Amino acid sequence: MPNPLYSSPVMVGRSVELAVLDAALHRADGGEGRLVVVEGDAGIGKTRLVDSFARSAAERGVRVPVGYCPPLVDDVPYAPILDILRGLDASPTSARIRDRGRFFRKVADLLSGQGTTTVAVVEDLHWADGSTRDLLAFLSRVLRKDSVLLVVTVRGDELVPGHPVGALLAELTRDRQVDRLRLLPLTRAEVERQVCELLRERVSASLVDDLFGRAEGNPFFTEELLAADGGTGRLPATVSDALHARFARLGPAAGQVLRAASVIGRSSDHLLLAAVAHLPDDVLEEALREAVDHFLLVSTSDGYRFRHQLAQEAVLRTVLAGERARLHGRAARALQDRGPSPADVAPAHATELARHWEGAGESAQALAAARRAADLAVGASSPAAAHVQFERMLRMWPHVPGTPGPAGMTRHQLLLKTAESAAGAGNNPRALALVSEALLEVDRTAEPARAAVLLERQGCYALTSADQKTSRTAYEEAARLVAGAPASPERARVLESMAQGLMLRSYDEAAIGYAKQAISDARETGATPILSLALCSLGSSLFKLGRLEESLDRLGEAVTLALEANEPSAVARSYWSLCENLVSVGQPQLALRRAGEGARLTRDLGLTGTFAPAIEGCAVRALVRLGRLREASDVAERALGEVVERFFCQQIEIQLAGVEIRRGRLVAAKELLGGLDAIFTTEEMLWSVGVLGHRAELALAGGDWADALALAERGLGSRHTSGHESLGPRLCAIAVRAVAEMVEEDRCHGRRPDPAATSAKARRFADLADSLVAQVRARGGRPSPDHLGYALLARAECSRLDVSGPDPDLWERFSADRDRELDPYLSAYARRRLAEALLMSRTPRATAAPLLYEAHRSAREIGAEPLARDIGDFAGRAGIALDRPVPADPGRASVGAGFGLTDRQSEVLRLLARGLTNGEIARELFISVKTASVHVSAILRKLGVTSRIQASTMANGILGDDRD
Repeated sequence: MPNPLYSSPVMVGRSVELAVLDAALHRADGGEGRLVVVEGDAGIGKTRLVDSFARSAAERGVRVPVGYCPPLVDDVPYAPILDILRGLDASPTSARIRDRGRFFRKVADLLSGQGTTTVAVVEDLHWADGSTRDLLAFLSRVLRKDSVLLVVTVRGDELVPGHPVGALLAELTRDRQVDRLRLLPLTRAEVERQVCELLRERVSASLVDDLFGRAEGNPFFTEELLAADGGTGRLPATVSDALHARFARLGPAAGQVLRAASVIGRSSDHLLLAAVAHLPDDVLEEALREAVDHFLLVSTSDGYRFRHQLAQEAVLRTVLAGERARLHGRAARALQDRGPSPADVAPAHATELARHWEGAGESAQALAAARRAADLAVGASSPAAAHVQFERMLRMWPHVPGTPGPAGMTRHQLLLKTAESAAGAGNNPRALALVSEALLEVDRTAEPARAAVLLERQGCYALTSADQKTSRTAYEEAARLVAGAPASPERARVLESMAQGLMLRSYDEAAIGYAKQAISDARETGATPILSLALCSLGSSLFKLGRLEESLDRLGEAVTLALEANEPSAVARSYWSLCENLVSVGQPQLALRRAGEGARLTRDLGLTGTFAPAIEGCAVRALVRLGRLREASDVAERALGEVVERFFCQQIEIQLAGVEIRRGRLVAAKELLGGLDAIFTTEEMLWSVGVLGHRAELALAGGDWADALALAERGLGSRHTSGHESLGPRLCAIAVRAVAEMVEEDRCHGRRPDPAATSAKARRFADLADSLVAQVRARGGRPSPDHLGYALLARAECSRLDVSGPDPDLWERFSADRDRELDPYLSAYARRRLAEALLMSRTPRATAAPLLYEAHRSAREIGAEPLARDIGDFAGRAGIALDRPVPADPGRASVGAGFGLTDRQSEVLRLLARGLTNGEIARELFISVKTASVHVSAILRKLGVTSRIQASTMANGILGDDRD
C-alpha cells in the first residue's frame, strides 16, 4: 500500500521565491526574456518550487517543457535540451545538431517561436555537460527580447571550487536580466507546518524538534525521514538510513528493479529497464507498480524515473560491485543490440553504451564505444563531450592490448586528440597537462621532429593557460630542435609559433626573422595553411614597426592563401589580424566590412564558438572608433552569447569594456576588466598595455586622476609602447590629461599646485609622445593616423597647464584631425576643449556656442552620455544654452551645411570663394597655416572635389551674392 503521507505533496515557506518567478514570467509575457537560477542544497525544495510554479503557468496557457541533466555523468551532450525539444514536439536528429552554431540558433528559434510565452526548465544543472552549459549561456543572451523564461535548478553544495557550472553561474548572474534564487532551509515553524500538512494532524513538539534537528530544515530530508518510519519511534540519523528503511519494506522483485534502474540512471525507458532487471513480464510489472506506489519511481510517457535523485543515488550505493558490473553489462548489451531509437540521437546512445561497457569492466568494448562516441561528438561540434570520451579511452587504454594500439591509434595520438578536445572545450590547463605527458614518452635526441611538434602544442596551450614561462620555454626548445632540420610542414609550424610568441611579447625584429623562415619552409613544402599563419605573424610585426603598406600587403596575402586552403584556423586568424590592423591604420569602415566577411566565413567553417565571435570583437573596435557605441555594445553582447572559449571571450570583453567606459557604464566596465585572466594582464604580453589603457580611462571617467596617472605611467614603462601601435601616445595623452585634471581640481579646492612642476611633468609625457612618433620614422616606418592623433592630443592637453591658458590652435588642429579620421567621440571632446580655450582667451561666447552645441549633439547622438553631461555642465557654467543651435554668425551659419561642413569650415569656405590662399585664410581667422590647410583638405573631401578651383567654383554657387 502506498504511504498516505504522499497523497498530497505540500510546499511551505516559498512565497517570496514564487513571487520572483511570477514577476519574471510577467516580464517574459511583455517580451523581456529572463533567466532564473533556483539554487540550493540537495532536497531543499528546488524541484517542488519549480513544479508549483510550472503548474500555475501551465494553467495560464504557458508551455512549460522540462529537461533533466543526466546524473553522475557529464558526457551526454544536450540531454536536457533534447527533453525540452521533445516537449515542444521538435525532436532533432543527429544530423541536425552536427552544426553547433545552427543548432544553437534553431533551439533559440523554437523556444521563441511558439506564439505564446514559453517557460523552459532545466533540472539539475550541476550535472550538465559542457555543450549544454554553452547552449544555456547562448540562450540567456539571445532571448533577451523574446517571450521566453528560462528556469534552471542547481545544487549549491555540488559547486565546489573549480566546478564549471559555478563559473557559468558567476558569469550569467552578472546580467541584470538574470535572477538567482538561493533557497534557504525552512524555519522550525515552517517544518512544523510541513509535517502537520503531510500527516493532516497536529504533531508533538518533540517530533518536530527531532525532525528539525536531524533534517536541519531541509524539506526533502524532513519528508523522507518522516516517511521512513511513519513519524513514530526513533528516526534514522541520516536520509540515507531513512531511504534504506523504505527500500527494505519493498519486495525482492521491486528491490531488484530499483537496483537495475539506479545503474541505468535517473530515468529509463521500459524496454531497457526490463532487459537490465531480467524478470518475467508479470513479475516486472508488479514490481514496478510497487515502486511507483511507494513513490520511489514515477511513471513517464515511455518508462520510469526516480522520484528524487537522492533516492537513485542511495539505491546505487546499495548495489554491490559484482552486481553493478553485471547490470552495466546487461544495459550495454541491450543498447548495443537495439541501436539508437528513433527518439534518440547517435551521440547520446554511443555515450551511454561506452559508460555501461566501462561499468561492466569490458575495457575493449568500452574503448571502442568511447571512440565512436568521441567521433560523433566531434562531428556534432561538441568538444566537451568528445573530451570526456577521449578521457575514457585513456582510462581503458592500459587494459586493452593491441598493436600499434587499440581503437586504431597509438597512445601518443590519443594523448594529442585528448589534448585538442580539452582545448576545444576550453580546458587549456588539461590540454597542457596531456601534451606534457606525451612529451615524457618521447626521446628528444632520437625523435627531435616528433618532440618539436609536441613542444609547439605545449607552448600554444601554455600561452592560453596564462603560463608564459612554460610557453616561452617550450617554443624556444622546439625551435632549437628544428634549427638544423630540413624544411618540412612541422618545422614551418614550429617556426611560425615562435614568431607569433615573439610578436605577442613585442620582440618584433626577432619575430620577423622566424616568420620569414617559416614562410620559406611553408612555400617549399606546400604547407599553405601554415604559410598563411606565418604571413599573419610577419604582417603584425611589420605593422608595429610602422611598415604599414607592407604589413597590409602581407595580411591580405594571408587571407587569400587561407581561403584557397579552406583551413578554418588560417582563415580565422588571417581575417582577425587584418581587421585589427585596419582599425589601427585608420580604416575602421573597411575593417567593419572585412570583419563581417571574416565572421561569416569562419562561422561557416564551424568555428562558431571561438574565432567567429572573436572577429566580431574586431568589428566592435571599429564601431567604437566610428562612434557607433550602442551598436558596438549590441555586437559585443551578441558575440559573447556565442563564444564558448574563455580566451576568445575575454578578447571581446576587453573591447566591450572600452564601449562601457564611453557610455558611462563604469561598474560594468570595472567588472569586465577585473575578470580578465593573467594572459591579458601579465605585462610580458602585448594585450596588457591595452588593458592598462582601459583601466586608466576608467579611472579618468571615475575622477580618480592619481590612479589614472599611475596606470598610464605603468603602461609607458613597458617595452610594448615603443612599437608602432598607438598605445604609447594614447597613454601619454591620458597621463597629461590626468595631470591637468588634478591641477584643475586643486584650484577648485583652493589649493595652489606648483605651476612649474606640474607643467614640466605634463611636458615630459607630451615630449614622450612626440618621441615615440619620431622612433617610428627613425626605423623607416610611417606613424599611423591614431599615432599622430594621440600625440597631438597629448600636446593639446599639455597646453591646459600654460599660464596663458589652453591653446585654441592646438585644440582646433586636433578637432580637424579627428574629423578627418572619422573619430566622432574625440572630435566632440576636442570641440568642448576648443570652446573652453576660446572662452578663456576672452573670445565672444557667440563663437564658442556653436562648438559646444555641435559637440553636445554629437556626444548624445553616439551614446557617450558622460561626455554629453560634461559638455552640458560646462555650457551651463559659461551661460550658453544648448537647446537650439547658436551659430557664431547667424546670417552665415547654414553655408555648406548640406555637405556636412562645420561652422569653422563654412568660414574657411567663404574665404576660399574669395580666392584667398591658405596663409591669407590663416591670418584672417587667426589660426596657423597648417590648421587652415587641414580645413581646406576637409572641405575638398566633403564637397567631393579634388582642387581649390573646383571648391571655389562650388562655393560661389553656394554663396551667391553673400560672400562677405
